[in-house]
Amino acid sequence: MSFIRAVCKTIPTLTGLDALTFDETTTTGNVFAGTMPSSPDMAVAVYPEPGARQPTKAPTDLPAFRVVVRDVDYFSAEQTAGLIIAGLTCLDGVWLDQDGDDEVWLIGCTAAFSTPTPLGRDANRRFEFVDYFDARIHNPTTHRPAGV
Repeated sequence: MSFIRAVCKTIPTLTGLDALTFDETTTTGNVFAGTMPSSPDMAVAVYPEPGARQPTKAPTDLPAFRVVVRDVDYFSAEQTAGLIIAGLTCLDGVWLDQDGDDEVWLIGCTAAFSTPTPLGRDANRRFEFVDYFDARIHNPTTHRPAGV
């Protein structure tokens, strides 16, 4: 199971983001995990970030991730980033990639900021926006079993 891949698969399903696609096996998509390729112009990258430490024996992990949105138009990039924030914030109690290889129970997800943060322009003069997210997922282990 890859939590980041599950997030990449989920982003195109959020309201207003049907122009996005995640295809990890070819270059036809515009949502990427751990990288921001030079094309296409309109792209979304999801990067893992250090998560919070888990101070209890609860069967949960506390991953964090960053979403960067890029587009040639400032307002299009800002709008896409805003739709991602709106779609992921308070996305609680749902399966990501249900019945897929990356199925994970998302207990909760929260954006660090309520609006997209502009990063300026990339090397090709395209506009970029970012936000950071904290999540809580169900992930029992040998030392943190479910139902304890």
